Amino acid sequence: MSQDYSRPVSATAPVSLAAPAPSGVPSVAAPLGGRRLPLDLILALAALIAIVLALAIYSTVEAKRLAAETEAMNLAARQRMLSERHAKLLYRVGIGHSDKNPIDKAEALRELKKNHLLFEQTLQAFLKGGEVSAVGASSTDQEVIKLEPLKDEDFMGPLERMEETWEDYSEATVALRTTRLSKINDRIVIDAADATREVNDPLLAQSTELFTALSDKVQKGRDQLQTLQQLGVVFSALLLGYIAFRVIRNLMETGASLQENLSQISAANSQLASAQNELAQNASDLENAYQSLQGYSSQVEQTSQALRMQQEESDSIFSAVSEGLCLIDKNGKIGNQVSDEMFEIFETENLSDRSLIDLMRPLITERDLRSLDSYIGLQFDPRTTESQLDKFNPLRKTEVTLNWDGGGFTTKNLGFKFQRVYTEDDQISSVLMTVNDVTETVRLENELARAKESRERQTELIFEIADADPKELSAFLRKSEETLDVINDRLQDANITADSEENTGRGQKLVEDIFNKVHNIKGNASLLGLQSVVDISSRVEEKLGSLRSQRRVRGEELLASLVELAYLREVLSEFEELRTDTLANLKIKDGSGEKGEERSRTAVLISDLSKMVDTIGESHNKKAWINAHGLDLQGLGSGQFSSARDLIIQMVRNSMVHGIETPEERLQHEKWEEGTIQMKSTLLEDSENPLGKPAWQISYRDDGRGLDPQEIGERALELELISKEDLEDMSSAALSAQIFQHGFSSVDVSDDHAGRGAGMSLIRTIVNQDLKGKLRMTYETGEYLEFTVLIPKEGEASSEGGASEVKPETASA
Repeated sequence: MSQDYSRPVSATAPVSLAAPAPSGVPSVAAPLGGRRLPLDLILALAALIAIVLALAIYSTVEAKRLAAETEAMNLAARQRMLSERHAKLLYRVGIGHSDKNPIDKAEALRELKKNHLLFEQTLQAFLKGGEVSAVGASSTDQEVIKLEPLKDEDFMGPLERMEETWEDYSEATVALRTTRLSKINDRIVIDAADATREVNDPLLAQSTELFTALSDKVQKGRDQLQTLQQLGVVFSALLLGYIAFRVIRNLMETGASLQENLSQISAANSQLASAQNELAQNASDLENAYQSLQGYSSQVEQTSQALRMQQEESDSIFSAVSEGLCLIDKNGKIGNQVSDEMFEIFETENLSDRSLIDLMRPLITERDLRSLDSYIGLQFDPRTTESQLDKFNPLRKTEVTLNWDGGGFTTKNLGFKFQRVYTEDDQISSVLMTVNDVTETVRLENELARAKESRERQTELIFEIADADPKELSAFLRKSEETLDVINDRLQDANITADSEENTGRGQKLVEDIFNKVHNIKGNASLLGLQSVVDISSRVEEKLGSLRSQRRVRGEELLASLVELAYLREVLSEFEELRTDTLANLKIKDGSGEKGEERSRTAVLISDLSKMVDTIGESHNKKAWINAHGLDLQGLGSGQFSSARDLIIQMVRNSMVHGIETPEERLQHEKWEEGTIQMKSTLLEDSENPLGKPAWQISYRDDGRGLDPQEIGERALELELISKEDLEDMSSAALSAQIFQHGFSSVDVSDDHAGRGAGMSLIRTIVNQDLKGKLRMTYETGEYLEFTVLIPKEGEASSEGGASEVKPETASA
């Protein structure tokens, strides 16, 4: 007998509804064939719906956040470009100013102000939030984005440093940006250029640090979103499978139960209908879940499309950025992402996945190549600090010559910067390398430096000319030129070339002769206050000093040490030109041909010596004065006076550097705090003197520490001027005479006033060779040092200045 189970059975056919549920499966739903809907199925459906909704909401919110952070990353990259463009525009302003091109200067200045305003607005938007022009927007484009302030700890450090650097830079360049175009002068342009040079590298490094931090966070967000979406898909698929399995199993169990309880189903039509409704509801829920999954799939596709757009934007940035960018791994290989500018800089397409060492091998020396290899290793050593890495950068500014295809050579100046990139757990993952073509910048810097050096040097020379006695300056310039000519003649006579090599005696004699002449120039320059000449002479002395102790003197080394003499001759020529111009402009007369009262040569010398004593005393913390009331050198001939003048200068310098003590030392030895240097001259008309003929006698004495023979001997032994046996056998007089040896000096450190062992040797040379006279020295240790110089009297007194021959009684002290 058949039965229609699709229609409810009669209420008169009661059936039992107490069919038991399968063991281990709780029943909480309405009865279905004596069974209830399992709790795990309900929980699985609820979990599936919750996961789908949560993923949809999270993906929407995260995509929006990633889009905002990507925009901030793009703006950070633009900050780097704006900083670099700021420097280039400033150099355009400088070029327009120096070339007197107001149109170019005005255009560059307008662009500079716009560039400055855009950088400032973007920096404030990063710090405080606000609206800013979007990346790629033109000056007329109104497209703006609203940027939230970056408060993440990873961003605050570079932002605060960038703000501090930018504030200092804005303050340093405010004059350039606020001064009217016609009022802009060299000082404003130079100050702005100096400020740009000082902050450009820190500003680029801080922009790079911010860009790297934003890039890392965006990449981290993308990875998290992608991972979560993948997990959501997996869990949703598992839940769907589980639900399908449980539904099928539940239907199978229900069918079995219905088959076993066929007799009771008639009475359970109403319950069966309810179960069918529940199944329909479950099917509806499954349909809804399927639709939700379709919506989720659409959102995933949209997110993927957004990520592709962001990747395209990153590629656009790499294409538009005005500097070379790439990542270097720990093996020194260049990454796949390389900015277009890198290809332009290196003029080759073969960059990605290439070893940086192999790339640079034909461009730099082997020594620099080894330094670069070691430097890359240091980048991945966590023990090295950023400041150390910046200090040891071997490619900070490097000149390279490109000729990849053999078609022609191109020389460029490239600036390399390296910035570590860290992972989430503070591990060094790679190094961001930034390369800039700074050829034009280097050229401009060199031109500005040369122009600045020339202006400063001319200014210093003018001040020195204004302070010097015109007549003495003229005589000094003439004598210095003659001395340089003599040095040049000595080198030619000795046939000194780069390949020549002199033996010990001849070479050292030549070096000593040149050294003494340079030292004499320095002494006279110091007397007149010509510091520029003193500085150059000191550098020549320093280079010659290293040759004085060599057994053999190579021509190449000697000529290299005298290179500065060419510069000295150039400075002397400038002195002569500026002296004439300065005297004309300031209406100062040099005294030549001038009638009326004129100071004597002796008076001028004494005045200059007093100034020199004050100058040396100030630098050596000493006090002294000159008592020269009995000194009158007017009776000397022109040549004799010049040599005597050099002699006295060297004596005074020796007294102030080595003889006169400091005020504290003098007070300890019960002396006056201020030392005394006494000079007088006497004319000996008879022949009762060591020269055996009429002579001028110059007496010189200082009340300083005198001489200590034993101390002089030990110093001479230390300088290898005598042997240990000599020290034991020599008398006190012989030991004291060692101060006149070439190279003897009581001090280890030389300066503008210490003679590097040439002062006393030069005194002996002047007396014996130039003046054809004799020198006697007396002393008392701790009390005084006295020199007596005899100079042969010439036939007639010098007619210079109209002075007559000095009588003995007037010449005596």
